[in-house]
Amino acid sequence: MATWKKDIVRAISELGGRASLEDIYEKVKRQRETKLPKSWQAIIRGTIETHSSDSDAYTNKENLFYSVEGIGSGIWGLRSSGKN
Repeated sequence: MATWKKDIVRAISELGGRASLEDIYEKVKRQRETKLPKSWQAIIRGTIETHSSDSDAYTNKENLFYSVEGIGSGIWGLRSSGKN
């Protein structure tokens, strides 16, 4: 089973390298093979934030995501996509 991080990277990649949280939620929901927990959207948001130096929640590990239009816009991009 893929991790949430891998699912998010895949979703954003398949959505063209940047996407709204709503689109990311829908894409991940469709690709997950297991039942989603009640807090699945919060898990996705938290995973993005802990893997983005744009966020106060960044854990100084993998810097995978960036805020396309600034924090609070709900639009996230994949740093490795070359579109940031």
